[in-house]
Amino acid sequence: MLESVSSVLNFDVGVERIYFTQGAAPPAVEFLHLATGKIKTIAPLDKPLAWGLSISPDKKTLLFAVAEQDNADLMLVENFR
Repeated sequence: MLESVSSVLNFDVGVERIYFTQGAAPPAVEFLHLATGKIKTIAPLDKPLAWGLSISPDKKTLLFAVAEQDNADLMLVENFR
């Protein structure tokens, strides 16, 4: 099972706010309002977070990633040519 990702990559700084994610359950995107010091959840999520978060230059759009799958294929190929 994928865990929620808390990373130095999961934040971005706006003019009045710092947008970030925390490695807590349930996962969410939040912001810290610099003037008040209060934290507000702006996007509760139903899937685990992946790496990265960015606010658009006009501060109207926030981009972040969620993990869609929690599996991988691993194969051992002997005598491969």
